[in-house]
Amino acid sequence: MIVTLLLLVVSLADFRWGTVQRELPQKGIEVMFVLDVSRSMLAEDVVPNRLERAKQMIGDTLDEMTGDRVGLTVFAGESRQRIPMTSHYEDFKITLNDVTPDDLAIGGSRLGDAIRAAAKGFLTKKNDHQAIVVLTDGEDQESDPVTVASEVFEDQGIRIFTIGLGDFRQGGRVPIGADGEGGYLQFDGQQVWSKLDGKILSQVAQETGGQYIPAGT
Repeated sequence: MIVTLLLLVVSLADFRWGTVQRELPQKGIEVMFVLDVSRSMLAEDVVPNRLERAKQMIGDTLDEMTGDRVGLTVFAGESRQRIPMTSHYEDFKITLNDVTPDDLAIGGSRLGDAIRAAAKGFLTKKNDHQAIVVLTDGEDQESDPVTVASEVFEDQGIRIFTIGLGDFRQGGRVPIGADGEGGYLQFDGQQVWSKLDGKILSQVAQETGGQYIPAGT
C-alpha cells in the first residue's frame, strides 16, 4: 500500500523531461464589417428598420465566432473606421449598438470609398483568411465599388461578401427623424421610396470570389 501511494504521488507530480515551450501564432480569420449608416438605412420595410436589422445580423455572427478578429467601418457619403480589429466581442457590440446615421457628417452612399477604407483596417497586408462583409441597401453614388473591390482583391486577396437589406419591389419611405416623427424625406413634393439594389452588390461579390446574400426584408 505504501509503494502504491508513493507511485500515485509521483504520477500526480507529472514530472516531464525534454519538454520545450514554443509560441505558436493563432491562425484565425479577420473580418471587417462595413455598415451602411446612410438615411435610407432607416427605412422601415425591414423591422424595425434596415440599420437595426443589420446590427442584429452582425451581433448574431459574432455569437458564432471564437477568437477571430473583427472590425467595423461605417459609411454614408464618407467612410470612417469605427472599431479597429479586435477579438473583444462584448466591447464591439456595445459600440455597434450606439452607431447611428449621425456618426457621419456627410450624407449619401459611397460604397466604393467604404471598401477602400475597410481594406486599410486589416492588421496584415495580405492574408488568405481576410474578408469584408458589407451590409447595405445597395444604393451608391458613382463611387465605382466594383472596380475598387477588384483592386482590393488583386492587391490584398480580400474577399467581399455583401448582404442586401430592403424590399426590391416597392421599397420603404425614408424617415427624417426617429420613427418617422419628423415626417419622411421628400423630393419635388413627393415622398422618396428607397429600394434594395442588389445588382451592384452581386457584382462586387462576384469580382472577389465572395457571395451576395439578398436578405431582403
